[in-house]
Amino acid sequence: MDAPPSRPPSATPRADDDARIADLEAELADARARLAHAAAARRRPGVTTDLVSVAAEELRAPATAVSGYLQLMVDGELGPLDADQQHMLECAVFHTRRMLELVDDLVMITQLPTNHRSVVELDIRELVRLRAHDASARALARQVRLELLLAECPRVVGDGAAVGRAVDCLLEQAIMFSPPTASVVCAVHGTAEGVAIEVTDQGMTPDPDALNAIMDGRDPGAASDPRTLLASRLGLVMVRMVAEAHGGRADARADQHRTTVRMVLPARP
Repeated sequence: MDAPPSRPPSATPRADDDARIADLEAELADARARLAHAAAARRRPGVTTDLVSVAAEELRAPATAVSGYLQLMVDGELGPLDADQQHMLECAVFHTRRMLELVDDLVMITQLPTNHRSVVELDIRELVRLRAHDASARALARQVRLELLLAECPRVVGDGAAVGRAVDCLLEQAIMFSPPTASVVCAVHGTAEGVAIEVTDQGMTPDPDALNAIMDGRDPGAASDPRTLLASRLGLVMVRMVAEAHGGRADARADQHRTTVRMVLPARP
């Protein structure tokens, strides 16, 4: 049997090498171009916003299912529970509902720059009064007095749902860190900048620099006191983002066993 014909040697081996190098350089340039395009896309605000919004929506379904099944167990639908089991399941239900609230907060944050449909004229005093009424049951359960100081102030143009959720967060955290029989004071008053919403509590006093660092979305690093560790970081960031989305600001201060978190919104033009 004759052997298969062998391939004749190239008459120009250097030319073949140069061609392969040129092909590789072209592929490398194309890969670099694709990477640059992907990096530019990641830097576009809309890409991150869309990703967070989709992720939040995906998280809502399983969290809702878990919450529903846990509630069925708490209600005794799957059989009787002893006191310890009841308590543990109630804690699980609470934290699952908290997870759903965080998902809602994420969705709201991603919509802040673009959700112009919800922008209306707001009576901040009435908005705070309604939110405080909703928080009163939680305060009563913790034996905390919730006091309102609502002074005359100008109206604000903004997203009522977003501002209301920010007020909810301020009240929730103040009540959470207040000892029994303490007072949480929610004050609304006019300022040179517009309208200020201030929530003051008598709970554990944090490092104000650490609290402001959390609110700004920065890692406080050495924050080791219980309040800065247990506080909802997303909630504090959300308060600041809601204020800034309305052209305002938010900050915190702490002294003499009192902590005040303030959100300032510009008055209606």
